[in-house]
Amino acid sequence: MNNNEIEEYLQKGEYAGIVEGNYDFYCPLKLEEINNFVQNVGIYTNIAIIRGTDEDEDVLFNTYGTYINRIWPELSLSDRDAFQSTINMMAGRLVEEFDKDKQTEVLSKVEKFLTEALDVDMKEHMDRKEIYNAMSEMEMQVIL
Repeated sequence: MNNNEIEEYLQKGEYAGIVEGNYDFYCPLKLEEINNFVQNVGIYTNIAIIRGTDEDEDVLFNTYGTYINRIWPELSLSDRDAFQSTINMMAGRLVEEFDKDKQTEVLSKVEKFLTEALDVDMKEHMDRKEIYNAMSEMEMQVIL
């Protein structure tokens, strides 16, 4: 895949966020809403983003907390090696998309998912998110 094909692949899909391995609850998402889901739900559990079209669906990526763990986690090791360049381009494109997202408020559909799927109290969530973000900033300062 080249950059244009990756862009077409991302734009044509419909997305859903789930708790990894749990298909009982899902949150329908647009491409530009994925980061909001990752940053808000990922502080509680690992998640997966499903991409679907009329023809098929696949797991676009899963997370380890709020960080992308693996793009196309269902690929076999041999396929992963064969598609390493494409996976790296996809990772770069997703980072670009996430960097564009300046949404600080929890989207209403993400809030609904948090309360229904994870039984999260939204006041506690905002407190937890504040602490999580402060810890992440401190970690970045240590790295730099």
